[in-house]
Amino acid sequence: MVMNIKSNQFYMDLYDRFGANHYSKFKFAVERAKGAEFWDADGKRYIDMLSCYSAVSQGHCNPRIVRALSEQARKCDAVSGAVYNSTIGKCLQKVSEITGMNQVLLKNGGVEGVELSIKAMRAYGYTKKKIPLNAAEIIVAENNFHGRTTTVISFSSSERSKKGFGPYMPGFVSVKYNDFSELEKAVNEHTAGILLEPIQGEGGIIIPSDDYFPKVRELCDKQGILLCLDEIQTGMGRTGKMFCFEHYGIRPDIIIIGKALGGGVRPISGIATSMDIMDTAFKPGNEGSTYAEDPITGAVGLAAIEELLRIRPKEGINLVQRAEKMGNYLINQLKALDHSMIKEVRGKGLLVGIEFYEPIAHQVALGLLREGVFAKDTHETTLRFAPPLMIPKKLVDESVSKLERVLDGFVEYYTGNLG
Repeated sequence: MVMNIKSNQFYMDLYDRFGANHYSKFKFAVERAKGAEFWDADGKRYIDMLSCYSAVSQGHCNPRIVRALSEQARKCDAVSGAVYNSTIGKCLQKVSEITGMNQVLLKNGGVEGVELSIKAMRAYGYTKKKIPLNAAEIIVAENNFHGRTTTVISFSSSERSKKGFGPYMPGFVSVKYNDFSELEKAVNEHTAGILLEPIQGEGGIIIPSDDYFPKVRELCDKQGILLCLDEIQTGMGRTGKMFCFEHYGIRPDIIIIGKALGGGVRPISGIATSMDIMDTAFKPGNEGSTYAEDPITGAVGLAAIEELLRIRPKEGINLVQRAEKMGNYLINQLKALDHSMIKEVRGKGLLVGIEFYEPIAHQVALGLLREGVFAKDTHETTLRFAPPLMIPKKLVDESVSKLERVLDGFVEYYTGNLG
């Protein structure tokens, strides 16, 4: 029998034969997507409640972003970083405007932005704080997720990310997240910077207390330490503000950006900071990337930001404001379930964690898949809902209803087996 070459099984077998077994995958193959939905190769439809970790915040195959990509690709694709091009300056200017920083350096995947920030903090520490060469320390938080390069896994709490990839990079001090006292005690004369997530996303949607970041900011100011915030997932409107740090009434010295900056069609990341920090760290020849500032990157990045800021005629608000409105609605709907299996619902904007009393998050995610809702578990007890910011209300309602159905099935199962 000849297998249908457009089936889920065909595409899964093809990948499993020739791809590395590096990422645990759900058993279906996405073939097409639009807005807040996608369809697998067998034709089944799903509501996307993950949005590729915020990379498609503007919606799958957003027509304005796709048009910018297509038009630029036909006009001019990649050129050397040794020359200027006609789109990247406009993109850098727009990133500067939304971050409030006066200089921007772009890279590709998010972890490359993290690597840039580490370089910047170290260089600034050696030059401005006169830290002895190669002795700089950066304070990080336990339970963090900043990527998987050999440098970044060196300060990861995840043994799964680290095991077998040593020796690890020195120069990092790990403290408990949202514990200001422990962080303060970790500061010494070698501390060049503090690197934190404004909300720990992969860590389980962990939201710090309201006074945590103001205290951290004050400490950095007193000690001459750079504060760097990883806004790769939380930035670009995800939490109902353009950047999550705005919720805390502070400003970091370095902002790491990524995910939604590429509009789902281009890997774009980087850092935004002051001219003083940028000029101190980076000189001609000590940093660069083939595709990071090419014409297509410039066109896509600009279109992605403009789409976030565009006022949607029917609602009179942009996607950032919509994330706040729809996020509040989603959180309230989840809390209204008042389900016996749900311990807590927490989040900001459309970054929402549903914590269960039992370690069933992966099983719930599988149950939702059967119902046609794609969400992903984290840390065994937490399910994450983080849909595209343009998700229609009816799809939010459908997802919540299907979550309730799945959880009711768990109650029936446990009751039947225990009774």
